[in-house]
Amino acid sequence: MTLLSIVTVHLNDLVGLERTRRSVECLLSLSTIEWIVVDGATECNSEEERAILELSLGQADKALSENDDGIYDAMNKGTALATGEFVLYLNAGDELHHSLDIEAVIGYLRGTSADVSWMICIEKYPDGKEVRLKTRHPRWAWYCMPASHQVTFFRRTALGAAPYDTRYRIAADYDLVCRLIKAGRPTDTTDRVAAISYRGGVSHTEVSLSLEEENNVRLNHFNISPVFSRMIMGFKAFNLRLARVASLRAWWRRRI
Repeated sequence: MTLLSIVTVHLNDLVGLERTRRSVECLLSLSTIEWIVVDGATECNSEEERAILELSLGQADKALSENDDGIYDAMNKGTALATGEFVLYLNAGDELHHSLDIEAVIGYLRGTSADVSWMICIEKYPDGKEVRLKTRHPRWAWYCMPASHQVTFFRRTALGAAPYDTRYRIAADYDLVCRLIKAGRPTDTTDRVAAISYRGGVSHTEVSLSLEEENNVRLNHFNISPVFSRMIMGFKAFNLRLARVASLRAWWRRRI
């Protein structure tokens, strides 16, 4: 029986896809884990690029390559293909941490009663510097995501067939977590480092849209005044400016 489905969605980031593939490659022989790759019909410009894409699609337990309506549509497609008891979304460019003890993770997942389990994510900067991202208690969900999606393990039965609201371009993962918390789904956190995320994703490059969508999710799910929510946006914009420098990011994350 498959315990964990790792879903990787991808479009036109073959360097990132190769990084992700290498990080999960050692797990592909385990009967308890399946790797699902959903590619958005990437256009390869060289034989080398085509070889990278075909290698990932070929090594995946399940693979799909077709046009989609954005990252969350692709993640919904990956969810529909998943058969594991738990689902982890490790998108192209993300990677499992080299210190991850997969047997310990398997044991943890088999023993937990939580529908949403958060581990620890390391954020990596272009210069190689790394920052450990603090996982917050679910009661802080009115402020932001408790943890990065790369280290969020969902029980598949809690997700449903299409968990992500495709009206969002950036904040559908935040919306999903808020819905599950409001529904009373049990959550859990561990101090185990699970994955590495790389700065430069859409939430970092389209800051205004990211904050605006997050604000809409916050107002939709929590009894917060629009004025206070806008104040949170301003505070988070300041936080994101600090985050451009790894040392400031590390200092700030220890304090909030």
